[in-house]
Amino acid sequence: MKTKKIATKKATKKVSMNETIATLVETAGKGLEKIEREASGEEGDEERKYEFTGETKKVDGHTLHRIRALRKITEPDNVSCVIDEGDLGGWIESEKNLSHDKSSWVDDNACVYGNAEVSDNGYVMGNAKVFGNAVISEDAEVSGYAKVFGNAKVFGNAGVYNTANVSGTAKVYDDANVFDNAEISGDAEVFGDAKVSGNAQVYGSAEVYEYAQVYGEAKVYEHAQVYGNSVVYEEAKVYGDAEVCGSTVEVYGNAEVCGDAWVHGHDKVCGNVTGETKEPSDPETEDTLKHRMTVLEGRVDTLASEMKATVKDIKDIKRKLNM
Repeated sequence: MKTKKIATKKATKKVSMNETIATLVETAGKGLEKIEREASGEEGDEERKYEFTGETKKVDGHTLHRIRALRKITEPDNVSCVIDEGDLGGWIESEKNLSHDKSSWVDDNACVYGNAEVSDNGYVMGNAKVFGNAVISEDAEVSGYAKVFGNAKVFGNAGVYNTANVSGTAKVYDDANVFDNAEISGDAEVFGDAKVSGNAQVYGSAEVYEYAQVYGEAKVYEHAQVYGNSVVYEEAKVYGDAEVCGSTVEVYGNAEVCGDAWVHGHDKVCGNVTGETKEPSDPETEDTLKHRMTVLEGRVDTLASEMKATVKDIKDIKRKLNM
């Protein structure tokens, strides 16, 4: 009897030792994977929310990998779908392109590659492409066949849809929407509740904000500003240092507003306003001024956040370089 008990104990110890070794090997393997991810600059600290399926494809000379969710991802506020564990996602080049943190996701046949990043609750879906050094963050959404590239940024609750393009160092943020075939490029900014659509173009250092709308074949460029409830459409152009603002301003047809022109109030312009100041039909209301102040304060907060993120990046780089 004693011999049997001793033999049983030895067998139990052997099994236990084998299990321990297997566990150590598995743990070491996971640790090695983590070290490799951190060494390559990929996510390592937070819980992983996706994996590569092994399926790849080439896009613009980049090898992209299809992703699959490893856990249920909380539904972002700006989309109507929920990502469940096991759901297939879109395509990314590396884990640098999609954060494991929060609810950001790349879905459908969407592609994110190069040094582009999708983070926070950013959502890229459909056949959209995000590449170059572009950043999609906060609750922003890019869908359809839209493209965001260069050093462009889309953030806040902004959306870029259909076949719209955002490029250069352009920014689309707050609750702004860019859709249809619209193009935002250069250093242009579209923010507030502004909408740019149709075949409209906003470029140079132009700004479209508050509740302004630019659509049709319209162009806003150089240092021009369109804001308030202004509408610029058809083949109208606003450029130079011109400002179009007010509660019901419309610039349309083949109109051109340029130079230092200022179109304001309830004006409707279908001709040219060049190098002059068009007196306002109505002064800005207190509500309009308050809204503008709120928008500008929001811009200050946004710039402060970007500065903080930049300082953090610089510190991380210095740490990695042991500076």
